[in-house]
Amino acid sequence: MKVFGDPLSPFLFVLVMEGLTTLVKKSVEVGDFKPFKFREEDLVDILQFTDDTVILGEPSCDNFWSLKVLLRGFELVSELKTNFTKSNIFGVNVGDWLMHTTTSFVSCKKGNFPFKFLGIWVGANPRSKKTWKELLNNIKSRLLS
Repeated sequence: MKVFGDPLSPFLFVLVMEGLTTLVKKSVEVGDFKPFKFREEDLVDILQFTDDTVILGEPSCDNFWSLKVLLRGFELVSELKTNFTKSNIFGVNVGDWLMHTTTSFVSCKKGNFPFKFLGIWVGANPRSKKTWKELLNNIKSRLLS
């Protein structure tokens, strides 16, 4: 499937990426993938915007195995390749051993906080003016044009 030369490619890409969302949701539903809990009843498993995807889950070897199976299955079904050299794994309150094992197993880099997602610094102090200065300047420049 060659998606990117076609004028319909953005639409097709969104449809294909919806397949990844469905795979993640189904994996959560059957209990293979444990999503990130931020309150007792509130869970988040996948965030997507254009070609950026963030998959959030509990830090366990079983979860990383499920993640690798999900991504490989998605590659086989969609014929799109996951670029693991551009991918990062971030851990919050996760030991060095698990992070090293996971990055080796999934074949990607260990990410560091803060990082930028959709123009916003994730993991930075939200009360600091410095955190928001660049974003506000970008908004101002767009409004001026």
